[in-house]
Amino acid sequence: MNVNLKMRVNIDYDYTSLLTLNLKDEKSNLFRDATNRNGDFCENLKRMLNQASNFYKLSVEDLLKETKEIEISTSIFLDYLRTGMTSKTGIICTKGFRDILTFMGYKESPFEFRLDYPEPYVTRELTKEVSERIDSDGKIVLELNEDEVKKVVNELISENVEAIAVCLLWSVRNNAHETKIGDIIRKNSNLEYSLSHQVYPYLDENWRTLFTSIDASLKGKIKELLSSLDNYIQISGYKGTIKYLDYHGEFNEIENALNNTASMITASPLAIRAAKEYMDSSEDNGVLLVDYKGIDSDMGSIISEHKFDIKNTTIVDVSNINASGEAVATVDEYGLFKLKQKSHDENKAELSGPSVNEANIVLGYLKNENVVNNQKIYRIKEPGQAIEEEVCKKTGETIENAAMSMYLVSCFSIINKIKSIAIAQGLETSKLTIFGGYEAFGLYAGRILDELSASEVVLPALGGIFADNDGKSSGLSRKISKEFMVNSKKYSLEDLKKELEKIYVEANNYLGEKNVDVKYRKYEYMVTVKYPNQTFELAIPFEKMEDQKDFEELVQDFHKKHLQLYYVNSPEEAVEFTTWSLLASGGKGNEADSEVASKQTGYRDVESDERRSIFFEDKYVDVNVYSADRFKSGDSVKGLCMVESELFPILVYPQQRLTMTAGGYLQLKKITNE
Repeated sequence: MNVNLKMRVNIDYDYTSLLTLNLKDEKSNLFRDATNRNGDFCENLKRMLNQASNFYKLSVEDLLKETKEIEISTSIFLDYLRTGMTSKTGIICTKGFRDILTFMGYKESPFEFRLDYPEPYVTRELTKEVSERIDSDGKIVLELNEDEVKKVVNELISENVEAIAVCLLWSVRNNAHETKIGDIIRKNSNLEYSLSHQVYPYLDENWRTLFTSIDASLKGKIKELLSSLDNYIQISGYKGTIKYLDYHGEFNEIENALNNTASMITASPLAIRAAKEYMDSSEDNGVLLVDYKGIDSDMGSIISEHKFDIKNTTIVDVSNINASGEAVATVDEYGLFKLKQKSHDENKAELSGPSVNEANIVLGYLKNENVVNNQKIYRIKEPGQAIEEEVCKKTGETIENAAMSMYLVSCFSIINKIKSIAIAQGLETSKLTIFGGYEAFGLYAGRILDELSASEVVLPALGGIFADNDGKSSGLSRKISKEFMVNSKKYSLEDLKKELEKIYVEANNYLGEKNVDVKYRKYEYMVTVKYPNQTFELAIPFEKMEDQKDFEELVQDFHKKHLQLYYVNSPEEAVEFTTWSLLASGGKGNEADSEVASKQTGYRDVESDERRSIFFEDKYVDVNVYSADRFKSGDSVKGLCMVESELFPILVYPQQRLTMTAGGYLQLKKITNE
């Protein structure tokens, strides 16, 4: 083997850790570590590197010396949040706003008796006020009382906090007071701190306070982990760069990651990257990434990146949907059937009862040996017994019908959530591409396609997730934002152009410092807009701002979007533009990027690997079973059938076709005119 060949390493620390080495001009090789998900991050990496070094007949040191770049994508920071493994955090806010997080929480479904009213992320007792005031124009109305700041910092230290979030009213207009508080914290303590105008530079002080608090609470933990990882890799002889994936699907270098740790909170980060790659290669459809986790609160993370008039915006929705394979079926004394999420917290009472995984085994959708729980592969003893005991005897249903009910309840939890997202955002599901995350999504994909009449449902295959694309996945990005208030009825276009030019120069210099070739640089503008009396804003993209026509088109885009989302607008009223942003991104590029990965010129039916009996609708039927891991571009199968893959099994419904795309994705579409 030529040890001078360059490699790429991707790590996803999730239910299992995955590592791929992509050698130039050769196919990539995948290595796994299925140890406990709460294990040491570096230990997981060591085990996988040992596998890789044995495979390539190199020492770990030589392997790392020949590695060009390490890209890390991880869900561990979300795990920190859901398990409470964060730093104890306090807040410093403007006097009079101490209850900002206490009253922020709400229940999306107020009559959902299973969910408690959410606790504030930082308690009122750890939220401290200081005297200061800046108005909406950025003028200092009341100077910051620095003595008060020193006092509350000492109070928080006495409360044993490890981090402080600073969030002042209108700091996005003038950050002078927040910056002073940061200086005082740094000079008088060793605490980590986050400033809201840096973390979340937008008007909404509720979300700004929340995100800043999350950022502060994670900063110490993330620094500790990244430092440990960096030390191990550098000691082992690695000399290349390390990048980390954020929730926008972009890889950033360590300084950017540490400047905004909240941006690294993702559920299945490689799925985000794969969805972004697919979105970039698709034509007109919006792409909605549906991803969920079987964690304590069953936090369902739905991340939407879509094209049409709100191109390149990112919407994150976190909800309780109880749709994972580990959700447990219960029937109460009144015969009410529901699913509840099993907890991984040792301090919580363990739920007992049949899981959705067991139901899927009874239905024939899952092989018993394929069920994964907390990274440990296990077999369910006597599948169906728990369903019979806990559900059938209380409802009078057969085992198969009870299992189908569990499958459908789980499935429609996702479908209904997607519908609510689409309605809230003014999206037409018939024009959407639904991109599935991990776990049991493949079993629900066919039903989702039918119920939502979506354009297509796309699932990641290993090829699509880990493809190096000759450096395309090594792209980096930086978002630069600037507060500059513009009223549509009275403004200076020249002043606005000067401010945008400053943002562009900063973004362009950043890409230049990273040696990104000019032809592979990409710039995406965005501005937050509102009517003067509104407390919320809409993010509106725009391509350029060269003349009066461009500005007027931006105003009209806002009116249209407001009408689309809220069924009302006020075209004659002035609008206010607040935060102007530019997302600068780039990578090595690829001449083949112009090829649309999702296009297919034809189908090539493949032969099945086996037959299996599954319960579908109301009876057992024998269906073909295919191995997706042997699919090549253009390979296709028609439903009703099962498709097994390394990531999840897929149930293809009747009148549907599943095809491997040129980009390595599994595309599910309705059959028309065949």
